[in-house]
Amino acid sequence: MIKAVLLFPTILVGFLVVVYYAAYCEDAVKILDGGTVRGDIIDETDEYILIRRKSGDIQQLSKERIERIERGPSFNEEFEQRWKSLGEKDADGFFELGLWAEDRGRRKEAEKCYVRVIELNPDHEGARERLGHKKYKDKWYTNEDDYYKAMGYVKFGDIWVMPEEKEKYEAGFVKLPDGTWIKREELTKKPETPSSETRPKPSSPQGKKESWQRQVRDDAFFKDSSGSVAWNQRKTVDTGHYLLETNLGEKQVKFYTRLLEKLYVEYSKMFGEAKAKCRVMIYSSHQEFMQYEGRGGGVGGYYGGGRVVCYHGLFGATGSTQTVLAHECTHQFHDMAAGIRKAPIWFTEGLATFFECSEFDETGKLHIGIVNADRLKTVQEEIKAGRGISLEELLTTPQARFGGRHYAYAWSFIYMIGYGTKNLRKIFEEYWSKAVGGGGSGDNMRSDQFRRIAESLGYTLDELQSFWQEWVMTLNPKDYPTEAREKSLKFEADWKWRCKKK
Repeated sequence: MIKAVLLFPTILVGFLVVVYYAAYCEDAVKILDGGTVRGDIIDETDEYILIRRKSGDIQQLSKERIERIERGPSFNEEFEQRWKSLGEKDADGFFELGLWAEDRGRRKEAEKCYVRVIELNPDHEGARERLGHKKYKDKWYTNEDDYYKAMGYVKFGDIWVMPEEKEKYEAGFVKLPDGTWIKREELTKKPETPSSETRPKPSSPQGKKESWQRQVRDDAFFKDSSGSVAWNQRKTVDTGHYLLETNLGEKQVKFYTRLLEKLYVEYSKMFGEAKAKCRVMIYSSHQEFMQYEGRGGGVGGYYGGGRVVCYHGLFGATGSTQTVLAHECTHQFHDMAAGIRKAPIWFTEGLATFFECSEFDETGKLHIGIVNADRLKTVQEEIKAGRGISLEELLTTPQARFGGRHYAYAWSFIYMIGYGTKNLRKIFEEYWSKAVGGGGSGDNMRSDQFRRIAESLGYTLDELQSFWQEWVMTLNPKDYPTEAREKSLKFEADWKWRCKKK
């Protein structure tokens, strides 16, 4: 069962890769004690191999235990077989094949599939986004600059901002995660310590408010690649729980080592321990990332082939390597600890987007459970306009049609049932243990399993839909995590009372 007293104890670009297993071709690993492990080898080092079994679970096998490996058909053979078996107009089939190739680190073949999908269906959201294309007002843009210009953004240094934001930046202001603007020099000021006469009396633990300094993206750090070397001179750093492969300098390596280890602590509270050391690759620049990985300009990183790959730098108007790592490493850890393919896209991306919004405070503590201002804005504005995504739609949308706005709704729903409520959290825990966790059935491709679990605990999807839409409108990006949760718990209690009175 999932480890939780609170699911996220004080406690997210990329996409989840779901592999298409039709015509599954196995590798067979013969063990010295006489046993055989069958599955798909997704990673191999001098010390061990990682093999994904049919159940979706990943198993690590030490090379010392292995007698021999009998490999299935080569990638090229199997790719050609799968390609030829698809119908000429099977857009979804080619998309699934692209995901299958990408999960094995074969970006060139994956792009071939995605291009074919777009030829068949020019508005295929999944293929477009895998290629780094962005959509605005029903038009897809293959060039990031054209996309931002169409939305009315202007360049400020290396990032795209709205004209009024550029004026603020040029005047010496910085933007906090909650949307507040303050002078940069204010960030370095220490708050005055109140005198004994004016200092408030200590409050109870339940009423204690957080007061750490909210993080502002350190553009100077993420633009600084000093100390980096050529990619063929990269090194592998053992951070403790991760193997970090990078060509960055000592300063950057130290930061990412700390970030990864802090994330590991939060992930393990939720998923349990990973079955092997997680592998991460960070290129020193976006240009290197695109050159070696064959990715478009709109891709900040990805999880595939058992490892997370990204670059050191800024991503979009508000993102950075930190947000990309927090998102993609969630997918990786979920996969390593429980088998990610047991879970539907709304669940995996909702979790990843939850962890994505993490911040260090001034003492170096990593805070999880922060209200994601950008995602919240999307959901609240659409609900106000009467265009919100229903719960049924969220639960049943396949990966091929799971676009940017779905991420926002998935984040808000996961935040609600996994962090912001008490009774509804039981639904999350049951869903994890029975369907998508390490011992789960993997029966998740439709909403049936989630619906059955919710109903067994006394909630219909219509009731959850009503609660969700009312609850999300109460969130405020300026609230600290504990404040947001306290408000949510009060709303939950009030909402249940009002329902009983009806």
